[in-house]
Amino acid sequence: MGQSHDGSEPTQEAVPTPNTPGSPSMDTTTNTSHSLPPERPADPSGNPPQPGADGPSVVAAATSQGAHWVWRAPHPDLPYPRPEWDLDGISISHQLEDGGRMIAASVRGRGHKQDALYCDDAHAFVAVGAWRVLIVSDGAGSALFSRVGAQLACEAARKRLARELGTVDLSGHTLREEDLEGLTKDPTADKVLDHACRALDSAFKDAREAIAGWIAEQNADGGESAARDWINQRFSGSAQSDRRPPESGCASLRVLEGDCSCTLLVVAYGAVRLEKADGSTPQMGVALSCSVGDGMMVVFRRPSAPKKENDVLPLMSPDTGTYAGQTLFIDQVTTTEESLKRRRRLAFVGATSDVLAVAAMTDGVADDYYDGRSGMRRLYCDLVLNGVLAAVEGPPLAEPIAEAQALGRSVVQQAVLELIQNDTAPRVVPVKYAGRYIEATGRSVEQLLDTPGLLREMADAEPRIGPLNDTADAQAKRLREWLDVYFVRGSFDDRTLVLFQPPTEPPVKEHS
Repeated sequence: MGQSHDGSEPTQEAVPTPNTPGSPSMDTTTNTSHSLPPERPADPSGNPPQPGADGPSVVAAATSQGAHWVWRAPHPDLPYPRPEWDLDGISISHQLEDGGRMIAASVRGRGHKQDALYCDDAHAFVAVGAWRVLIVSDGAGSALFSRVGAQLACEAARKRLARELGTVDLSGHTLREEDLEGLTKDPTADKVLDHACRALDSAFKDAREAIAGWIAEQNADGGESAARDWINQRFSGSAQSDRRPPESGCASLRVLEGDCSCTLLVVAYGAVRLEKADGSTPQMGVALSCSVGDGMMVVFRRPSAPKKENDVLPLMSPDTGTYAGQTLFIDQVTTTEESLKRRRRLAFVGATSDVLAVAAMTDGVADDYYDGRSGMRRLYCDLVLNGVLAAVEGPPLAEPIAEAQALGRSVVQQAVLELIQNDTAPRVVPVKYAGRYIEATGRSVEQLLDTPGLLREMADAEPRIGPLNDTADAQAKRLREWLDVYFVRGSFDDRTLVLFQPPTEPPVKEHS
């Protein structure tokens, strides 16, 4: 999370100069001798991982920029493997009855691939009634079992919200236009929104309790614990063992609360009826969010919507610590009622027909793109260009389609999808970047968003990450592959992105 090694880049890595996804600057310098971080060795013995029966676990793979990174499978001796994942990541999807989609993916960052460690991110989503809930968690890079904490936090939050929000009849709820400003400041003034706020608070408390319960189980007298076994193997006889005195009657060192440190971001999106002064009652999107830690949650809206500058609506302010790269985590301090009240945010996001997507992401993605609204606009464009989000319909193109597709080909940069499972060689993947379009044409990302037809034709142009067949599962797989290969200078962290896309009419055309 946040940093790899000591927070700086490995010394001879070849990287583009601008800190923008897909910068065309290239180099061929190589570096294949990175040392493992001393605080988190890939093996308790400090030995490098060895090839296993399932295929090679160490591969030098060239990135799209020409640098060589050593790819390593997660070391088999690390406790608590993630059997539902393949070696580098996972993607999930859900096709909703109304035509909407929920998709999510997490991938190991370059730092963890280099160091033979698991991905520390986790994610979840749930559709319950009229609510669409997106959840992400990022385990602290310095915490021994942060990936366990992240998984526990996401699952506890998902279960609570699936249960509690199912009793909130949001779809039949009506709010008066004159009450919106007051409700933004205090959502609990409305009975239905108050219930949702309480459910959100309970989700964060459940996450904290789930982590505390797991730690208590590991430290229980007489019980078996892979966590304690691993800690004893690593720390027994060292100076650090003084920080982990055994519990009374227990011969082994204990698991500490900080060993499971993780962030937690949750957004629940739905729709209510808005009673306007003219008597009309259009549907209005509402997003209720809460966050502990860094990352980002955002609503993407049509640029043509009223208040055009609000086409990107951030739903949180990331937490920061005393020093650069620090953040806050789920604990007894950040999950008090007062703390959660300060962290909650209610946003009325305008007409539901103007909402293009809702996103929640860990800092592995947010830090790559978030430089204000402009960065989030580039993220949305990149998701459309690479077939992760469906392009929306727009007015006819001013330029010929052939010219638009030529532009689409021009923004492609070849990337390398590093070894996955038993593949014997990396695979070249075409990745499209809005930033390359901006550099080539001198136009702004806002101008690209203003021409959805151009964005759609550029996405449609060969080469592509994969066929643009209109299924949630295909979108989720493209998301996972895109997360794994897009390039940003200094980006080493695990990446997780969860997306909800409302129904689009008409759907993206199908390709064979």
